[in-house]
Amino acid sequence: MSTPTTSHQTKKCQKNSDDTKKKLREKKQEAIENYAVSLASRIKGSKKHEKGNVGFKQTSCEVFVFLVIADATLRSDYQERFTHTRHFKKTVAFATVEELQKYMAEYSFPKNSIFLSVIDNFTETGSEEEQEKAAAHLKELHTHDPVMELIVLSERSDTTSAVKTCTPYGSVMFIKKTASDCFEQILNYMVVAIHEQDKIRKLYDTKQMIKRGSIVAVVVLVVLLIADFIAEGELIYILPRTWFLK
Repeated sequence: MSTPTTSHQTKKCQKNSDDTKKKLREKKQEAIENYAVSLASRIKGSKKHEKGNVGFKQTSCEVFVFLVIADATLRSDYQERFTHTRHFKKTVAFATVEELQKYMAEYSFPKNSIFLSVIDNFTETGSEEEQEKAAAHLKELHTHDPVMELIVLSERSDTTSAVKTCTPYGSVMFIKKTASDCFEQILNYMVVAIHEQDKIRKLYDTKQMIKRGSIVAVVVLVVLLIADFIAEGELIYILPRTWFLK
């Protein structure tokens, strides 16, 4: 027989387990809803975008890499470095987040696509007004495409080598710009992000498939009921007996 203390601990553990499961379900549902928003935004553009990066073992999706780097020399350097990678050879570069927003609104992308953005110092340089403006644009970008992965290059001395954190503009991976292996960390995280994004896509596709299956089942049932009504109940006699005998 369990003691009162043991019983209380068991109930507490069960409650913690139930709370964790609930949070996971809510997080999964939020990810699916965000994916639906991103998908709707990506197919709206009037111009069809050229093919993205392909050939990943983690996903069959096309992967689009966007660079937002204010310094023209650094921007060119990063684009050049990406051309020498195995899978991320294609990139599109911009000087500001606002330019990226306009570009994404102009083009339509495949339904099966993954967006990765590498952004340099969007709130760490310039005047306070410029920082606020940049942060506001980034928040708008997150609203437009909430599942796009944001990788931010940081110069802050209190930033560890690589850390993911929640911000007003979504979950962001901060990577220390001055780290000797900065570019390697970017590539490593991009691979991880692709895997996570593909899991969200599969969750969304599964839910859509179940939804479509349910709709088809309801339509078939309605059609059969209407047909049975028109046949004045005779339809039941021409359908397979196994449909009614269990």
